[in-house]
Amino acid sequence: TQARRGGGPGGTGVGVAVSVNYAEATNQAYGGASKIEAGGLDVEATQADRSLSFDAGTKVSTTDSTSDVGQSGLRTGDAVVYEVGSGNHAIGGLTDGSTYYVNVQDDGKLKLYDTRAHALAGGTTGVKDLTGTVTGIGSAHELIDESDSFGAQATSGAGGGKTGVAGSLALSLAFTDSEANAGYTDSGCVVHAPTISINGGGDVSIKAESDVFNTASALPSNGGGDGSKVGVGISVAFDYAENSTLARIGDDTQLSGAHNLVLEATSGQDMITEAKSGAKGSTAVPPGVSISISDNETHATVGTDSLSHDILIHANFSATAALTSTSFA
Repeated sequence: TQARRGGGPGGTGVGVAVSVNYAEATNQAYGGASKIEAGGLDVEATQADRSLSFDAGTKVSTTDSTSDVGQSGLRTGDAVVYEVGSGNHAIGGLTDGSTYYVNVQDDGKLKLYDTRAHALAGGTTGVKDLTGTVTGIGSAHELIDESDSFGAQATSGAGGGKTGVAGSLALSLAFTDSEANAGYTDSGCVVHAPTISINGGGDVSIKAESDVFNTASALPSNGGGDGSKVGVGISVAFDYAENSTLARIGDDTQLSGAHNLVLEATSGQDMITEAKSGAKGSTAVPPGVSISISDNETHATVGTDSLSHDILIHANFSATAALTSTSFA
């Protein structure tokens, strides 16, 4: 979600931009009070990848190292995986299967960087220079978006009068729930115990996976609040995220005949919250506030069951958070 606002000349120039993003994403796979007989069983709640295909011969510019993949829906800082495609050759400067970070240009084209920090900065450091010839290297190149991205950005500026007042508020609230369960069918963990019989010594896998990128950015435009006498520039960024990633076997679940049992919950989160404020004038007031709150739970659990199998129970959570607040006058 993005908002921009500017105020023009006059006695008082006021520019206010407010951007609010609210999102709930639920992904559940479960088996309830049922009887299952099978050679093996997979219960998985994972994220679907999103593929952005483009023709390297017509959509890649080696002059400014940009790629045109159309209306991508990507935001600066998003991670993508580059894939060459069958029978194609890699674009010079890129490696098949590698992860890059995008900087979205004003015209929607993409520049790729080696790190998220470099992509957000948008300079020359870390940018991938696309080199060589792009003619005849194939048309089915892809950028794969593997994460769920949620964010809000607000940019404001005001100037030209005796008093300039600019305010930017970016508010992002995101809630995700990925669950793979045998024996539970709702968040209340009401027991719905299944009977699962595996024939022929097959394996059972119960897997939940999530990867989330949250951003909130409140920025000034053209110096923020700019007045000949008084300039006030206020920027507030608030980023809140709750993420649940659960892989569970519920109480009283009857599981027999499996060779290996794998219970796995894997989650990752990156959060960037940024507030920059600026003000110009004889009296300049540029307060900037950034707040980020993250609440994550990643569980791989077995209830009150009697299981006699080779069992791997694995829960893994990784996170990065960057919080900045900058004021200039």
